[in-house]
Amino acid sequence: MKKILRRMLQVIYLIKYVISLIVAPFFRKKYNDVWLIAERGDEARDNGFYFYEYLKKNHTNLNIKYIIKKDSYDLKRINKKDVVYKSSFKHFVIFINAKYLISTHHMGYSPDSGMFWKLDDRNLIYCRGKRIFIQHGIIYNYLPSLVNKKIDLFVTSSPMEYKFILDNFGYNEDIVKLTGLCRFDDLNSESERFILLMPTWRQYLFYSSDNEFKESSYCKNWLSFINSKDLEKILLKYNVKILFYPHYEIQKRIKLMSINNKMVKICKSSDYDIHTLLKKCSMLITDYSSTFFDVAYQKKPVLFFHFDYDAFYSKHYEKGYLDLKKGDFGVSCKSLNILIKNVEKILMNNFKNEDKYVKFADKFYGFNDQKNCLRLYNEILKK
Repeated sequence: MKKILRRMLQVIYLIKYVISLIVAPFFRKKYNDVWLIAERGDEARDNGFYFYEYLKKNHTNLNIKYIIKKDSYDLKRINKKDVVYKSSFKHFVIFINAKYLISTHHMGYSPDSGMFWKLDDRNLIYCRGKRIFIQHGIIYNYLPSLVNKKIDLFVTSSPMEYKFILDNFGYNEDIVKLTGLCRFDDLNSESERFILLMPTWRQYLFYSSDNEFKESSYCKNWLSFINSKDLEKILLKYNVKILFYPHYEIQKRIKLMSINNKMVKICKSSDYDIHTLLKKCSMLITDYSSTFFDVAYQKKPVLFFHFDYDAFYSKHYEKGYLDLKKGDFGVSCKSLNILIKNVEKILMNNFKNEDKYVKFADKFYGFNDQKNCLRLYNEILKK
């Protein structure tokens, strides 16, 4: 049923797009200088939002529009005159006419990223603007879905990432630029005494039923950790709570994850801003989420739970230039017991990160100067 409803909605979007192509020329003068910014379409809390804030503060003459849903909990963060509701006719028309199309996800600025991505691969999409991919995070795995796309500027944040994208994704030096992530400009290490737990997603679970999800290795392993009595004792001993922020796709399934640890709190995306949590946490526990780069950037400790390492790299992603098992950013834990022991070790040391992880982070990032938005702006002007 989910797939059928999705296809019906895509047919509606296709009809709207065809109509918009006919009427768009009549609005060319009105929208031809627009800087169109988007994230997933229902949020304003990632690199798109921080670049939007930078432009509003430093370049007030620009015609900036931000794509967001009417019912988004982040709607209040965007100036009313800049709001364009996602998938509205206005969105379609501006998408066709805008000068710059800027998003954290490929085709995120379009009325429907999945559908327009596929149509664009078949050269069935027209939009006149330069396409600026400012990224959702730092890429460290090989992503075939991002190879040879119609992108005019591809942002990277580390010399290692920059070289990896150049060598493997089909873009040249005119497109791939080392500027840094916009949200890193706002990372100033405001640590509070809590652990952030943020596992990433598994694409192969997208169409799984609720029961299939509950029976998955993903759900069982993370709940085994969260509900561990040994973990609860350690957290009580050091008076430290875990804030569990499920991935964007898992937020829809929160009700399926039964938490029986009074020291663990589930964070709904409607109530918590992930960027703020990344800034304020004292350490991060994840599996493969690139949010670990945000925490390591602040020289805070990171732990990885790799219970499904082989399955992840056979079903979800292909390995890239970083092997997290080597422990360059933090300990890779294969089992529940090892993970819990390392949590206790870090708490015993009052969240102090080990020197070897700090030194690696110092070498990894391209910049640490709060000028990433400025560099991005200057690169866009060259397009």
